[in-house]
Amino acid sequence: MMELLLAVVAPSVGIQDRVRASALLVRLFLRFECLKIIFTDGG
Repeated sequence: MMELLLAVVAPSVGIQDRVRASALLVRLFLRFECLKIIFTDGG
């Protein structure tokens, strides 16, 4: 399986993580409809 980096987000610290994650996931699923698994790192 080939793993590709599809997105990187670096917003201001004033925005909560769940808001950033929701916006990013919506954009990814709209652009890449074939996505089935997403790995994240909360670190």
